[in-house]
Amino acid sequence: IGNSNESKSMLMDFYNGIIEEHFTSDEEAAQHFYGTDEHNHNYKKLKNRLKNRLINTVFFIDVKQPSYNQRQKPIMNATKIGRL
Repeated sequence: IGNSNESKSMLMDFYNGIIEEHFTSDEEAAQHFYGTDEHNHNYKKLKNRLKNRLINTVFFIDVKQPSYNQRQKPIMNATKIGRL
């Protein structure tokens, strides 16, 4: 995702901030990274890059692994085909 380590680091910081619930809204995340609101062009690009990266990652998840239960498998399969 991009060529610079700074870009990758920001993307990982954004992802981790969401997972760890440091950002509970777009406004909080945009303020953190760009000091602006969620309508900022750079924030929208960052959010879009993360979304695309996550979508791409879904295709590499093997739901046949024993770590996925019967309830999770249909959700992951639906996500892969764009139904979720």
